[in-house]
Amino acid sequence: MEKELEATAIGGRAPPAKSSPVGKSKIETINFSKLQRCKEAETKMLEEEKKKAAPARSQIRRGKTRALVPSSSSAD
Repeated sequence: MEKELEATAIGGRAPPAKSSPVGKSKIETINFSKLQRCKEAETKMLEEEKKKAAPARSQIRRGKTRALVPSSSSAD
């Protein structure tokens, strides 16, 4: 299943679904749009995590141990 999604994401063709040609293109379109939304959401989450982690990493480099406190307790 994952290989099918990866092939579609890269721009390749996914293996044909077991249905009529008309239904197949509709299924591929739905799967691709779902995959696209998942990728966008994942990218957004990773970017937010990087933004939250960046100050912590810089504080650790300076030798401050406060960076080890969970971000939920620190004031932004």
